[in-house]
Amino acid sequence: AKAIVTEAEARAAALLGDAEGRLTQIRSERESVAGYIENLRGVLAQAETIAADHGFPTSPPDDTVEVATQQAAEPAEQPDEQPDEQTADEADEDEEAREREHAN
Repeated sequence: AKAIVTEAEARAAALLGDAEGRLTQIRSERESVAGYIENLRGVLAQAETIAADHGFPTSPPDDTVEVATQQAAEPAEQPDEQPDEQTADEADEDEEAREREHAN
């Protein structure tokens, strides 16, 4: 019975040591991720400040959305389409050009 208890205590100690090691690694990784996120926030804040200093809009103006909506609702003007009329000579020249290009 003492051997079983001793063996169980040894396994428990090994498992506890392994768990503590993993916990330490997780804490380290958590700190790394927290540092990364903090740096990312700083970069984004600087980018917003720089964009505002150079006159770039940080958000779209309200009237832009209204204008875009109005333009989408209005039908687009269609240009007067005239059929492309070619003479027989122009059609022959185009055919010859295509044959030369195809041969190359």
